[in-house]
Amino acid sequence: EVGSKEVIAGMKEYFFTIKDLAKEMHNQGLTAEEAGTIEIPDQYKDWWFEQFFPSNLRFVHNQLNAE
Repeated sequence: EVGSKEVIAGMKEYFFTIKDLAKEMHNQGLTAEEAGTIEIPDQYKDWWFEQFFPSNLRFVHNQLNAE
């Protein structure tokens, strides 16, 4: 199943959070490799795929640098 509106809204918020954090990293001059030093926001710490947070952040950071 795709999921409920709440699940989809939560994922959408996660994507916005990742993008905002990647922009902040970029503005601070941090590299994509430093994504692992960024703390996972509290609302996502108990998500089962939390191990992907640093790689998602690195991916978006790299995309921003490519623009």
